[in-house]
Amino acid sequence: MDHRTASRSFLAVALFAAALLPAPVFAVAASPAWDPPYEVQVVVDGVPRTEYPHDGSTWIEGSKGQRYALRLINHTNHRVEVVATIDGLDVVDGKPGDFVRKRGYVLAPWQTYDVEGFRLDMGRVAAFRFSSVAGSYAARTGNARNVGVIGVAFFEERRPTPPPRRPQPFRPMGDDVRTGGAGGGADAYDMESRTESRAEGAPADEPATARFQAKGGGGLGRMGFGGPAASSPAPSASGLAEERAASKSARPGLGTSFGESRASDVVEASFVRASASAPTRLLSLRYDDRDGLLAQGVPIDPPTPRDTWLRATADPFPAAPRPHHFAQPPCGWHE
Repeated sequence: MDHRTASRSFLAVALFAAALLPAPVFAVAASPAWDPPYEVQVVVDGVPRTEYPHDGSTWIEGSKGQRYALRLINHTNHRVEVVATIDGLDVVDGKPGDFVRKRGYVLAPWQTYDVEGFRLDMGRVAAFRFSSVAGSYAARTGNARNVGVIGVAFFEERRPTPPPRRPQPFRPMGDDVRTGGAGGGADAYDMESRTESRAEGAPADEPATARFQAKGGGGLGRMGFGGPAASSPAPSASGLAEERAASKSARPGLGTSFGESRASDVVEASFVRASASAPTRLLSLRYDDRDGLLAQGVPIDPPTPRDTWLRATADPFPAAPRPHHFAQPPCGWHE
């Protein structure tokens, strides 16, 4: 069986009878001139954090103790699977991130969904909270090397291709083949044609099991969520020393802790990726506290205007109204 068809992803569902009510509309931050098909935002108290582009990366500012969520936005008219990591750890199983062998959340067309924490089971998550590096989930599970980065991989769904229509041979009205004479050739041909059409129309890698697997009595591991653990190449001596130093967690700045339990219902869904290993869109965000962003040179403060500009634009009557009683000439107009 093709491993792509044995997919066990999570269907992101809102609470309180989401199947009967329209999905809530969320405000989306300003986008580039082109409309991106998928977006991710870091949300604190329902408000997206300001993003600061710097040296090819996108940064956001956090504060220790703040609870946040990853807002996943699907701007397309088809389903999409989303595999997300926090500090290099998968948000579903808490193991090292791997978008090839791990599965994620399935968003419906035009859906916006907030991932609020590391998943505990089908109905709960452990909240994302900004913390010290030493208090981060990554550090407490053995390696703080990748603290400070968020990764999101979007996968389009494979769409079935309709089978090609088999051209029918021309038969004159008086032909014995059409009337069933000479051994009933028409009936035999038509039956063969219909049988082959059905065979061509069936998906080649349709899963043998049910599309929606019963929960049974097992936990996440028994149901196979997350896929097999990713194998990593053996690090070099210098790389191993670097990882050990990072694992000591004696680093300034922010990480993400394994916070309190929160309700978050999901159901299991079947999803076949258009490409098993190549995401349609791969996004990342980096985060730190204010001091950390300033140390990186991230321009989080607006530039201070120069004194010469302030003097040249000084207004002697700043509070006076400026009504326009007459028609204003259009741009480029010359008297």
